[in-house]
Amino acid sequence: MKRNILFGVNVVLFIATYAIVMLAAMKKIDFPDWLLRSAAGIVVIQQASAMIALFRSTNFFSPDSEMNSESWDLLATLWKFQNQCFPGDAKKRWLMAISPLSSDFPDFASGFARAKKLGFIDILPAGHLVQLSGSGYQFCQQNEKKLIKRKRLFFIEK
Repeated sequence: MKRNILFGVNVVLFIATYAIVMLAAMKKIDFPDWLLRSAAGIVVIQQASAMIALFRSTNFFSPDSEMNSESWDLLATLWKFQNQCFPGDAKKRWLMAISPLSSDFPDFASGFARAKKLGFIDILPAGHLVQLSGSGYQFCQQNEKKLIKRKRLFFIEK
């Protein structure tokens, strides 16, 4: 909520400053030259700041470097059962298998592909069991609060 308010205030300030500078430049309002130059400089700084913030917060070139919803769900599932079966033991891993016939399988596959690309999961040589990798374990430790809040876990067939 605070981000939205801050964003709205900044947009209003930018529009107001821009409108004043444009009206002064067109001689619709009387502005001293030194103040017009300062206001024009402020508009340039505002626009440059907005562009820098946009480019820093937007991943234009590699969206695959971010987690998707399904990969968060997969890690939440692995982390929950890792902690239930081996609490505090970073050397042991809980293994997961999901049937391709499961209704969750398409989402699992999407999450699996992204988490694997990021190096957060490993596949055992048998090829059908998935576990957290070392970096996945650390990632889950660092993001435990976010993982615990996930509403969806993958259905594990027994």
